[in-house]
Amino acid sequence: MKRHGLFLVLILFIGLVGCAPEPAAVTAPPVPAAPAVLSDAGVSEIDAYLESAVASGRVPKAVAIVANREGVIFEGAYGKQNFGDDIDASMGSLFNLASMTKPVTSVAVMMLAEEGAFELDDPVEVYLPQWADRQVVASIDEAAGTVETIPAEGPITIRQLLSHTSGLAYNFSNQTAQTLIDVTGENNPIDLPLVAEPGTVWYYSGSTAVLGDLVAAVSGMGLDEFMETRLFEPLGMVDTAYVVPAEKRSRVVSTHSLVNGQLNENPVPDTVQSAVRGDGGLYGTAPDYIRFLQMLLNKGEFDGQRLLSEQSVDAMISNQIGGLVAETQVSTNPALSLDFPAPRSGKFGLGFLLTVSNDDNPDLRAPGSYTWAGIFNTHFWGDPDREIAGVLLMQQLPFYDTEAMAVYQGFEERVNRNLER
Repeated sequence: MKRHGLFLVLILFIGLVGCAPEPAAVTAPPVPAAPAVLSDAGVSEIDAYLESAVASGRVPKAVAIVANREGVIFEGAYGKQNFGDDIDASMGSLFNLASMTKPVTSVAVMMLAEEGAFELDDPVEVYLPQWADRQVVASIDEAAGTVETIPAEGPITIRQLLSHTSGLAYNFSNQTAQTLIDVTGENNPIDLPLVAEPGTVWYYSGSTAVLGDLVAAVSGMGLDEFMETRLFEPLGMVDTAYVVPAEKRSRVVSTHSLVNGQLNENPVPDTVQSAVRGDGGLYGTAPDYIRFLQMLLNKGEFDGQRLLSEQSVDAMISNQIGGLVAETQVSTNPALSLDFPAPRSGKFGLGFLLTVSNDDNPDLRAPGSYTWAGIFNTHFWGDPDREIAGVLLMQQLPFYDTEAMAVYQGFEERVNRNLER
C-alpha cells in the first residue's frame, strides 16, 4: 500500500506540473522611434531659402527654429533686427509675440483646471461676475445709431473661451463687431453685446483676454507672475515677459508696416512693455518659444518636469468645436490684417487652430497639427505626426501679408521634405 500510495502521489505531482501554466513571456518595452532630424543638405537648403527671402526684400528680417521632442534641429537668423541702428538679427532677438501669447495663457488655464480650480464647462461668470447676464446683438440700425439686443440663451463657459466660441469677436476681423463700435462709440468688450450666442459660431476674439483675468482671479497672482513662476521658469524661457528690461532693449526687433507697397520701419520705443493681457503682449525669442512647444510635443513634460497631463495636452490639440468650422475671418482693416486663417484649417482645440488636411501639399504639416500666430507675422506650428515643431518670427504688418505667408509656407515645406529618422 505504501508503494501504491507513493506511486499515486508521483502521478498527481507529474499531472499538476504538466497542467501548470507556461511562464508568461517577458516582453521588452517598445523602443521609441528615433526623433526626426534634418539632413545636412536640408539644413543648407532651408538656410539658403531664408537668406534669399530676406535679401530679396520679401521680408525685412526673420528668425527661425525647428525642434523635435529632444532638441533643436535647425536655427537661423536673417536680415537686420533694427535697420536704423544697423543691428543684425540673432537668435537672441526679442520679438513682439502678440497673439502667440494666447496659447501660453491657454496652457495656464489648463494647469489650473487640472488642479481643480474650476471645470472647463463652468460659466466664467462664477469667477468673473462682470461677465454675467450677457446681451446678444439682434439688429443694428447704423443710420439711427441704435442697437437692439436680446438676452443670451446661456452663459459663456471657460471651454467656449478657450475654443473661441464665446460669442465675442475682434473688430478688425468681424464686421458686426466693427459696426457695433462705430454705432456705440464703445470699444471695451465688457460693455458691448456679444455678436453671437455662446457656443454657436467660431469667431476669432479677445476670449483669451478674459481667460487671463480668470487665471489672475482664481490663482491670486497676476497673470504675468503666474506665467513667470509656473511656466517660464520651469521651461527655461529666460527672455519671455511683458516688460523688456532696459538692458535688453538693444535686442528688441523693430516692426515694419506696408504702406503703398513699401515696407517702412518703425523705430523701437525707448521703453518696451505691454499691458498684461491674456490675449497678447508677450515679448520673447524663438529659442524660448520652441521650449514651450517641445513641452507640448512631449505631452506636457519638459526636461523631467511635468507641467500638464497627457490628457490635457490631447484635449488642447483635438477638435473642441464639434460641427462648427473655423471659417475665414474677413478683415475690416487691411492695413492691420488680411483675411485669415489658411483654408487647410477648419477646426479649433483649446487655444490652437487645427489642420484638417494637407492633401493638396503633403510637404505641409500633417492633419492634427496645431498652430497660432501673432499679428506682426510671428508664426509657429506643432506636428504630432512628425513629432516636430517650428517657429518663424517676422515683424511686419499686415498680418497674413502675402509675401510673409509665402515665406512661412516655403520654410515649412523645406523642413518637412528634408526630415529623416
